[in-house]
Amino acid sequence: MDSNKLVFGSILLVISVWMFIALDDFNARFIGGSIVGILAIANILQAIMKKKK
Repeated sequence: MDSNKLVFGSILLVISVWMFIALDDFNARFIGGSIVGILAIANILQAIMKKKK
């Protein structure tokens, strides 16, 4: 398993949740938070899939 990608994905996921909770601007909250969330999930999945190979 690639632990660097897993840690980076977890950090991005925390930032995404923070964006959904803390930001006041509607566009920044939903568009920015969802883009960062998708990147976080993709990073975590890449780390997990690399482990299975």
